[in-house]
Amino acid sequence: MPTIFVRTLILYILLMVVFRCLGKRQVGELDMSELVSTLMLSEIASLPIDDPDIPLLYAVVPILVIAALEVVVTFAMTKCNPLKRLFESRPIVLIDRGVIREKELRRMRMTLDELLCECRLQGVGDVNEVYYAILEQNGKLSVLPKSEKKPATPSDLGKKVKETGILHALLIDGTLNRDELLAIGISEQTVSDLCRKHNTTEKDVLLLGIDDAGNTTLIKKETEA
Repeated sequence: MPTIFVRTLILYILLMVVFRCLGKRQVGELDMSELVSTLMLSEIASLPIDDPDIPLLYAVVPILVIAALEVVVTFAMTKCNPLKRLFESRPIVLIDRGVIREKELRRMRMTLDELLCECRLQGVGDVNEVYYAILEQNGKLSVLPKSEKKPATPSDLGKKVKETGILHALLIDGTLNRDELLAIGISEQTVSDLCRKHNTTEKDVLLLGIDDAGNTTLIKKETEA
């Protein structure tokens, strides 16, 4: 039993390091080579755990080889378009300038109901409002509405707005996010001052953040009944 525990721990750490190096993606976003590599890595890693008689190196070496191949193939695809076409699918236009391409739907084995469902998930309730619908390489559908159906933006109305950027989380569940503080150059004292300004303490804050325009968001923890 101790041997199996140690083997499992070693392979777990190794796979964590390998996947960290390969990049963070969800399963639905993996391309073909990444999916094959992921399946092979999981299968190889399970062998020495299921059978203690299999040497640990029989898993470690293939895992490192597959990880190296994935890195090499990914780099090669950025330099060689034919290789990229071999390993990656191309985007498929399912709605082209407002016209549904039934042939492409059949080729992708996607029903019209599924297309309508994907459009609704993108916030488009009527397929007649869609100008382009493109099935991307990661399997997700990009929906571009017709110009007259797009929401009006401040630039359309001739107004100038200040860029707010993203919200930088400074305090999460009462714990300081020191990496974020360092990244945007805010001191811990400033966080304390912001909490006092909102009549609260750091330990009572669920989320405290500030965007690129200096706007502050503070959400207090729920009080226990």
